Amino acid sequence: MARPAAASTTVGRAMHGSFPVPTMKIVETRPSPLPVIESSELLRGGGQVVILHAGQTYILRQTRENKLILTK
Repeated sequence: MARPAAASTTVGRAMHGSFPVPTMKIVETRPSPLPVIESSELLRGGGQVVILHAGQTYILRQTRENKLILTK
């Protein structure tokens, strides 16, 4: 299931030294062009999963801080 991607931009002007710098902030929601996979689907309730890619083995693991680390 694709989740909406949000883009954020600010419209206006800021100063950097004596030079004006344009800034933009426009929020737009649209479907993601990339497939979205929940990490829970990959990890299947465990803390790590082995991924085979181009003949190489990688391990994707979830840390205690709920972050993901991919190692070879």
